[in-house]
Amino acid sequence: MNEPAYDARTLRLALLACAALVLLAFHPLWLYGDSCMAAQASPGVTLRGPVGATNYGQLPLADTVASCIDEPQAALASAQLRAGHFPWWNPHNGLGVPLFGNWQSSLLSPLRALVLACPDGSWAFDVTYVLRLLLAACGACWLALHLGVGAVGAVASGITFGLTGYFLRYLSMHHLNAEVWLPWLWLCADRLAISRRLRDLIAFVAVAFSVVVGGNPQPTLVAGLATIAFALWRARHWGIAGLLWVAAAGLAPLLLASSYWLAGLEYVHESVHHHTGTVGQDAFTAAGALGLFLPYPYGEPGPIGMVAPHLGFLPWALAVLGLGRLGLGRSVFLWALLLLTAGKLLNLPGTAWLGELPGLAMMKFYKYAYPVPALALALLAGSGVAALREGCSPAQLGVRLVVAAVPLVALLLAGAQADAALEPLRLDPGVRLAWLAALLAGVVAALRLGSAPWRSQALLALLALELLSAWPQRWLPRLEPFAKPDFVRAIRERDASARTFAAGGLLLPNQNAVFGLDDIRLHDGVFPRRYGKLVRGLLNPNVRLWPVFTGEDLGERDPRVLELGLQLQRLLMPQQIAAEATPSVPVDLDGVVTAKIFDLLNVEYFLLPAVGRRLVEQWRKGRYEVVHDDAEAVVVRRKTALPRAFVPARVEFVADEDAAFARLAAPDFDPKAVAYLEGEGPDAAATAPSSGTARVINRPTPGDLTIAVQTGAPAWVVISVYPYPGLSATVDGKPAPLRPANGALCAVQVPRGQHELRLTYVPTTLSRATWLTAAGAALLLMLALACRRAATPHGGESGVLG
Repeated sequence: MNEPAYDARTLRLALLACAALVLLAFHPLWLYGDSCMAAQASPGVTLRGPVGATNYGQLPLADTVASCIDEPQAALASAQLRAGHFPWWNPHNGLGVPLFGNWQSSLLSPLRALVLACPDGSWAFDVTYVLRLLLAACGACWLALHLGVGAVGAVASGITFGLTGYFLRYLSMHHLNAEVWLPWLWLCADRLAISRRLRDLIAFVAVAFSVVVGGNPQPTLVAGLATIAFALWRARHWGIAGLLWVAAAGLAPLLLASSYWLAGLEYVHESVHHHTGTVGQDAFTAAGALGLFLPYPYGEPGPIGMVAPHLGFLPWALAVLGLGRLGLGRSVFLWALLLLTAGKLLNLPGTAWLGELPGLAMMKFYKYAYPVPALALALLAGSGVAALREGCSPAQLGVRLVVAAVPLVALLLAGAQADAALEPLRLDPGVRLAWLAALLAGVVAALRLGSAPWRSQALLALLALELLSAWPQRWLPRLEPFAKPDFVRAIRERDASARTFAAGGLLLPNQNAVFGLDDIRLHDGVFPRRYGKLVRGLLNPNVRLWPVFTGEDLGERDPRVLELGLQLQRLLMPQQIAAEATPSVPVDLDGVVTAKIFDLLNVEYFLLPAVGRRLVEQWRKGRYEVVHDDAEAVVVRRKTALPRAFVPARVEFVADEDAAFARLAAPDFDPKAVAYLEGEGPDAAATAPSSGTARVINRPTPGDLTIAVQTGAPAWVVISVYPYPGLSATVDGKPAPLRPANGALCAVQVPRGQHELRLTYVPTTLSRATWLTAAGAALLLMLALACRRAATPHGGESGVLG
């Protein structure tokens, strides 16, 4: 085997160069005190409010969903950990949802450690986001060195992957916790297969574990499939023994992470997914493919919607420039991976089968495959720089430039059509064309340099310029997030245990949980099935497809804006995730059916934006009371809300949840008078009338609820908590059956007299996860004992790519 193509000093210098360029890209953080935390621009989270937060700058990312998923969930989990509770359950949203079992919380990811430790400062989130890109860049750089690319080319690979527009666009999203580890996964797998040393085993298991627990399952599956392809490509170097070692070592972290994926699988089984991608068609069109060649934001055909990964023109040109010197045959794996994955993303003919394979048909690959072509192209770009250092004739360079320009021109023509159609979005194709012309002029000038090393260094500088120039000059100022605005303080001072409904996007889902407020809204990748039916059918007609309350709950979206968004989606995405949407219908919060459901769900307070003041004036004063009113929000107390637990006058038994929801939609439904229980009862029609009181007296842990009950006869107690698997009930310490009630609530029967009713949530997957984790630890120990102490020197053998 060849000696390593690099020494420790070369590795350190290359990694330092990559890190410096990534940190330079984030100069607004260090120079101006700005922030890229999504919650900085979220209404009702900062003390300055929505106006004060958004008048100072812009976010560097286009997807701010993290403001109502990743960031508040970290703060909530941190608070539970500090209180001595493991964060199994989120009692503050919907009727209660899993927290640990929600893959988007990624609570076991090492890249969540800092924000879990310090959730009160936006600096922790900013550092975490930069750290993830540093990992991506340094991993790709080291992998390129390991595979035989020189130091300058390795730096090109590192910054191309670390600053790919896909990572920048989704900077704050949870799935990056897994995706940035992809080059490290390949690097550690290669080292382990060749050397079988203990430190390489530990490194591979640690990285693989980080991928498994990083976030959504799609990035894990994509990384696994890409690594299998990498292993097959490297099989000649690994041998059968190396392949078996990597396979066995890959099983250990999967078993060690069983508590994470078992809880997540249970949540998925109990829930519905809100994306509606068509199997085999979850791809992007030619207009969106502009991002493969032009960096963010110039390659983005519009300010909204999902777009291609913005890898940039120069990485593509460098990869093509290295063709003749490296030989297509030696790099066939990377080119095949790039073209196949990019073809799938672009929905090219013949690639739809990738989304129809067994096990893949259920996956929504509308974005998660991007890191694979990004890494392949980054490595090829680095190999192109390495080839230029060795020298190329002007004729060769000219031919390769033509080859690089042909698909670019075709895509620019397709993009021109997109620009014409999207003129209302004020896109400027001239900016993209002028920037492309400047880059081409720079490339030509660099290639005319007499010394080959100077050529490669000049092209590296141009590459860095292209990637860095796409960033805005200023972002949002670093504000204190989750700082309890005045309207939040007002509610907590009155009743911290009250349940709320925040409308108009004022306080996004999960943000309320950070403040300790219970709100019935949800925003997640998956939603509890029963609760989704309740919301879609009885509360909000705007969530026909997505069982989530949005910012349009109180108003009608402008049809022109809606049509423009749908037009953009048709250009970019054949699956049109939200294309079935229609102009929103204002929700009548005082409507006959909705008011009854709000009463049933114990919604005691409405949080309305200041414009909602006009609605309040139209409501009946006997039912509502304004308890807070300022320039940002109006807080209205609902006097008719039922308690969190109550005794209905009678119960009726119905066949299933659909039958219960049908009864709830009836005009004469009275939540105080009747509750609908599923299954057989003592009387198929009804039970005897009952009376009594139920009062929540304690929530000792996030997953527990203690209720004091007093009845004059045996009665059913209805509790507005979701009947999730693992939820159990006891009456005076003795187990009691728990039944679904009113479709999405719970009911427990208690005898006559005074009793203590307690609901407790314990994940049903704990015992299985414990055994599987023990098996993973035993397998890891066996592999560690089998590692050879005197290992073959590892390293990037020269000429693997070149």
